[in-house]
Amino acid sequence: MADLSARAVTQACGTTCDFLNVYVRDQLLFADTLVGDEEPIPASTREAITGRFVQVRFVDMGEADQLVADDLRIDGGSGVLLSVSPHVQLADGVVGIDVGLWSSGDGFHGQTIQFMWDGETWTEATSEDTGVTVTSAVS
Repeated sequence: MADLSARAVTQACGTTCDFLNVYVRDQLLFADTLVGDEEPIPASTREAITGRFVQVRFVDMGEADQLVADDLRIDGGSGVLLSVSPHVQLADGVVGIDVGLWSSGDGFHGQTIQFMWDGETWTEATSEDTGVTVTSAVS
C-alpha cells in the first residue's frame, strides 16, 4: 500500500510539485486526527513518496508550521506542503487515500484519491468508476 500513498500524493500534486520544494508531513493524518494522536508515516511509504519527487523533505508539525508565513505562502513562495492519510477501505476492492496540499498560490486543497483492484493491480479510479461517493473533510 506504500506505493498507493505515493501515487495518491503524486496525483494530487500534479505538475505543481515539479517546480516547488516539496514538504510532506511526517505523520499520517485522518481528518479527525487529534493533535498528539498522529501516526508516523511508515518507512516504506516515506521511501515510495521520496522516489516520486526530485526533492522532498519530511517535516514534523513544528517544522510544517514554520514553513507557513504570515501571508500564508509556503517556504517563501517556493514550496508546497502535503499531508497524506492511511488508506481506507471504501468498498470491496476500492480504497481511498486523503491528500491535503497547501501551496502558496492556491491555499489549501484536499481530495480523496480512489484506487480500484482490477484483479491484477490497483488502478486509479473516480467515483464514476467505483460507484463510491466520497465525503470527507478534504474532498
